[in-house]
Amino acid sequence: MPLEKQIIAARLQEINEGLTRQTGGIVEAEFRKSKKLGAAARVCSLIRGQDVINDYRALLAAGGELGIGADTLEAALNELQEIDYVTLHRSGGDIAKIEERVPLLNDRYEAIGQRWTDIGPSEVERATVNIVDDLMMTPMRERDLIRKHGLDNEVINVLRDVGKSGDFYQTYRSPTDAGSIAFSPLYHDENPEKFIALIDKYRGEDVIDRIRTIRSYQGKPVDLETDPILREAIKTGCLPTPSVNSTAGPKQFVFTPLQGVGQLEKSILEKARAIVACVRYGQHFAGVTRIVDPLLILTRLRDRKVIGPHSEIKNQYVLLQKLGIGRVVKSPHYTDRYLFRLTDTDENLRAFDLAIQYLTVTDVVKHDSREADARQLLLPGMYGSPTKTRLEVRSVSTTGLSAGSVDRLNHLIIGGSSGLV
Repeated sequence: MPLEKQIIAARLQEINEGLTRQTGGIVEAEFRKSKKLGAAARVCSLIRGQDVINDYRALLAAGGELGIGADTLEAALNELQEIDYVTLHRSGGDIAKIEERVPLLNDRYEAIGQRWTDIGPSEVERATVNIVDDLMMTPMRERDLIRKHGLDNEVINVLRDVGKSGDFYQTYRSPTDAGSIAFSPLYHDENPEKFIALIDKYRGEDVIDRIRTIRSYQGKPVDLETDPILREAIKTGCLPTPSVNSTAGPKQFVFTPLQGVGQLEKSILEKARAIVACVRYGQHFAGVTRIVDPLLILTRLRDRKVIGPHSEIKNQYVLLQKLGIGRVVKSPHYTDRYLFRLTDTDENLRAFDLAIQYLTVTDVVKHDSREADARQLLLPGMYGSPTKTRLEVRSVSTTGLSAGSVDRLNHLIIGGSSGLV
């Protein structure tokens, strides 16, 4: 089944950093469309809400903070103009002003994923996005991955070489049978044995199908008695599953895994999942009035910092109180009803943003910690300030090529068919 367009855009955004920090013929020949559309997704996050950017140098500096070079940035902006997210005003051939109208995340990703599909990505690019998405779910035995996607040696060699240099595809030897295990450092730590044990116990494709089903409805209530694969995955810690206890008794809500993140991001993810679990409880199990639109509840709570009064808030949201997201307080107007007040901190607001992603895009895109600093450069008067502008030294390396990738590159140089448009 083809990936949804918004999922394609999410994977392009995540692998873009790995593509921009390496150079060489094989990257430019095989990944140029993914490179510019992935950069386009990252640029959207950078410029959304700016309305008008009058100083293009400031955007060049901000892009540089994210490892997006000037040529890639301009190519990305041209693509965003094609899908009507920006209007570029030029003077003497150079960009002089940018009008921005980037939509919300789910609509944004849909259009970027569609654009990538329309411009005809190479065979290697299509395989890379599909495989990285599989490896987001769980590491896999490389032979199973190759068989599932029907990869030939040329394609897998390029993916190994570019993925290794870009830190989005790597392999290691299983200590149990010396088989090659493929994983993505974007999502999983090295030697993720618990996932491989799950795949060895059950069919790998069945495991991935279960996780994809969860991704389509994050915070899915789970009945552990009816699904042995999910029961094993939760028991072994493969799937994060917060529990909420209120009038209908304790219920568990399962999410797709996202590892390979720092401690702060783990804390924010735990909060985001708890937020979604609490509103899912009200959606599926509330005894008095059930939540019809969880997204509306989260948006109101984020904006107004309070929800209620309601009799079930006391138990349903106590998990959020334990995590420091807010406080359950008695309603001043009703003796048997309660309010939940959000504790307004940057970390909690970030958790709400991720929770809203779970309910809209259904997929959490890994946060780039440098984005906040980069956005500062777009504020009036900030570009050129010695306290804000710095020269970021990044390691840009030539992609190491295997013999198979060298053969493919030579084939392109002498005029062989590359499949590129």
